[in-house]
Amino acid sequence: MVKDPRVRAAVMFGQGKFNAGVIIDPIPEFQFDDSDRQKFAEFRNLIWSEALLNDADWRIADYFFLGIV
Repeated sequence: MVKDPRVRAAVMFGQGKFNAGVIIDPIPEFQFDDSDRQKFAEFRNLIWSEALLNDADWRIADYFFLGIV
């Protein structure tokens, strides 16, 4: 995900666990209020589709979920 030009930084945690997570810091142009579910969904769908299509290092299980905590 850090290869995506809209992402300033990303940290994965829980590697090797059943549930892993990722913290994503968007570049300023894509930042939004974390209570805005619509903006979150738009950003998530934008970077998620790019990560799945363009990053061969991703191995995603069917149960993976990306959401606001």
